[in-house]
Amino acid sequence: MAPANVTMAGCTINGTVYCLRNDLAQNLFWYNSDLMKQFGYSVPTTWQQWQALGEQVAAHHPGYLVGSAGDTWTDDLYLWPSRCPANDVVGPNTIEINLSSPNCTRAAALVDPLIKDGSVTLESVFSSTFDKTYTDKILALVGPSWYGADLFPGLVPKGDLAAADPLSWAGQKPATGEVGGGLWFMSSHAKDPAAAAAMLTWLSTSWASQGISVGYPAYVADQTKWVAGQKVR
Repeated sequence: MAPANVTMAGCTINGTVYCLRNDLAQNLFWYNSDLMKQFGYSVPTTWQQWQALGEQVAAHHPGYLVGSAGDTWTDDLYLWPSRCPANDVVGPNTIEINLSSPNCTRAAALVDPLIKDGSVTLESVFSSTFDKTYTDKILALVGPSWYGADLFPGLVPKGDLAAADPLSWAGQKPATGEVGGGLWFMSSHAKDPAAAAAMLTWLSTSWASQGISVGYPAYVADQTKWVAGQKVR
């Protein structure tokens, strides 16, 4: 479960709340449990282990994937989990971008060799050819929680995929970017701020609203229901 102080982090600057979170899109480590057993691989828990897995796959099972870097959210998959300051909000009107930070360069150094050896593809998971090329070649993918409902149905056989905790850097607590996730704002020009605030609260907390979303609810009280719903998909 995501604690409340985490779910509101993106909406809170210097103690002031500027928006309400609708849903989160934190990354998980998705993997094909059947292929992992068949190939004799262990599910990695760190980014270093993931890189080693990719190198093994390239050497012994070429054509199979451990990741994709072909989408506009590639930075969310690999740079954010490394705590790279690629677009950190540091003030109401200020964003820090410092791609020369060691936290950025270490992530690039991790992913680049796997792109070169083919275990990480540069093709988008939503491209017109991804399913034809990789349907039975997905060993693992780092991707958001909504992949389970939006990407994998029809792409891989039902029951083959499992989700593990986000990968961590050795010696550090796990961190994750988010591929999407919605925010609700109220205009400063709203004629009825109280009604607008009530509407935003309903949209971001009511199960009548959250229950039809494929995104992991930011509202803690709705998260258990959402997870239970995913198990029957």
